[in-house]
Amino acid sequence: MMEGETHYEILGIDQGATQDKIHRAYTALLKEAQTIPDSEGLRAFMARAKVAYQVLSHPESRAVYHEQMEMMEPPKRKWELEKEDRMHPALYMGIFAFLFGLPGLVLTGLYAWFTRKGRADT
Repeated sequence: MMEGETHYEILGIDQGATQDKIHRAYTALLKEAQTIPDSEGLRAFMARAKVAYQVLSHPESRAVYHEQMEMMEPPKRKWELEKEDRMHPALYMGIFAFLFGLPGLVLTGLYAWFTRKGRADT
């Protein structure tokens, strides 16, 4: 399995997929592979798809796989804040400007912070 590629991604399904959906996804890959000219990359991908299907098609091995996935996730550090609890960079700019006596930059930073709602970077 390639780094960052889960069995679900290989089969093109989500983690909540039913057994029927897993089977249909694997058979669709098999049918699609028959239309593609044979190559080393195709054989390697189909080998990964076969392993993914074998793991996910049995409830016991699927549960073990889920446990392994959870163990591989990096633990959340205690000192990391949630995104909504972090200070906006514009507020840092305003504080910096206030400390160094730059009143125009203070107002710019505060304005940017107060008008941040609805923007993608918030």
